[in-house]
Amino acid sequence: MLLDGDNLWIGTFSRGIDVYNTKTKSLTNYNSKSGNNNTLNDNCVFSLYKTSNGDIYAGTPVGLNKYNKATNSFTPIESIVGFIYDIKEDYSGNLWLATYGTGVIKLDAKSDKWVYYDRILSGDNPIINSKLTSIYIDSQRRILFSSEGKGIFIYDSKKDNFVNISESDGLPNNVVYGILDDPFGNLWISCNKGLACFNLSAPQNSILYNKEDGLQSNQFNY
Repeated sequence: MLLDGDNLWIGTFSRGIDVYNTKTKSLTNYNSKSGNNNTLNDNCVFSLYKTSNGDIYAGTPVGLNKYNKATNSFTPIESIVGFIYDIKEDYSGNLWLATYGTGVIKLDAKSDKWVYYDRILSGDNPIINSKLTSIYIDSQRRILFSSEGKGIFIYDSKKDNFVNISESDGLPNNVVYGILDDPFGNLWISCNKGLACFNLSAPQNSILYNKEDGLQSNQFNY
């Protein structure tokens, strides 16, 4: 969901996007229409995001769409193909896409061009073809990606590359659904083995909470 002024944008699994106006109580629907290039490219909407300049994007299993205020419609971005799981803008104005199976894509704020990391990184880089599930920008302005099967990735802006943290680095599980941080420098990571309080500087001091600690389940599935 996305709150934009009085409008609550709601992504659905089968009927596109519903926009509920909290003042007028009216409901507007945007959906995919075959043969119409001014509609969503799919009716299953997994991610919604509004940038700092007011642009609204919608991610679906087949790509990315951008809202056109002038025409009150969505336009698919044809160059973006893949399952868009999450969208985030960083402090430099770059727009990041987490895809399920095609790694990371970035809209570079300076060049206004899309960067496809799967195409420019070496073939043995673990983030290539990764099933990414979320993007999180922490209090240190680090850009972190969770993944289904490869743990987490942290963007290294100096090298324009990604550092992988997985079970071999002390992470309790490689299936990660979400990340948050706290004021003490810990990352709180939801995974298939519970909820992990993970410290990058001292992974040996990490704590894993599960059903024995009162959680309703060991699986934090979204």
